Amino acid sequence: MDQGQGTYGLENTLFSILERSGNSGVDQNNLLILMSLLNLMGIVNILGQKRPGKTEIKAEPQGE
Repeated sequence: MDQGQGTYGLENTLFSILERSGNSGVDQNNLLILMSLLNLMGIVNILGQKRPGKTEIKAEPQGE
């Protein structure tokens, strides 16, 4: 399965968080918040990917 660079980076970040939390006594609430934020970043990344065949709409700067 071919994964984009953003997905691979998020997986590495998740594994890094889990490894560090196992070695040091990280609060479980803080760990849950970090993992939730990482999940949200993944969702935003997926929504932000350009879909084939879809045209982009660029906003023109408005003059004064």
